[in-house]
Amino acid sequence: MSSDIFGTLKISGAGQDWEIRFDRLACDGTGRLLFASVVADAGHIKGVRATLNDDSSKATIAVSGAVLVQPRQGGRTPRDSGVIARLPGGYLTDTHRLGDGRVHAFLMTKADGFLPSVSEEALWRKFKSPSFTTPLLRDWMPYAMGQLGRRKLLIDAYCHRCAAGVLTCTTADLDSIVSEGLRAGLLTI
Repeated sequence: MSSDIFGTLKISGAGQDWEIRFDRLACDGTGRLLFASVVADAGHIKGVRATLNDDSSKATIAVSGAVLVQPRQGGRTPRDSGVIARLPGGYLTDTHRLGDGRVHAFLMTKADGFLPSVSEEALWRKFKSPSFTTPLLRDWMPYAMGQLGRRKLLIDAYCHRCAAGVLTCTTADLDSIVSEGLRAGLLTI
């Protein structure tokens, strides 16, 4: 396995330091952790989970060994990884024991609008959820994704080996995109 696949997170908080390896990582444009796929000893994962989910914690997260880019932008604007922050509200953690005392864990923000995958299919599923009421055809997704990007309602995260993002679109925003597309003849029923 190539060494450029993995990076290192050093998470410090509550008088403890944990150093863990990651193979995927995403942060927002202001340098806040959105997602990480990590491998470490089970005790380290428990400590990291506690630190990231403690809103009173003054946790610091140092990232090394990875370049973070916006994949859908062709990786043209790398972000210096350096130090990133935790988001308030905590993180969902899903773990799988690897059998040698180590654990693979996904750490995913609980923040509204986070998309672990920014793809047409992922957005289609999101827009078909009860959160959105706009009538939408699957064929309209390329147009909708383009408009979401232009209006800065779909923002690509800075990522290492993933393509995540943040969706700030409301039903009213999506209604406007669809209505304007239909009026301009760019969408057809």
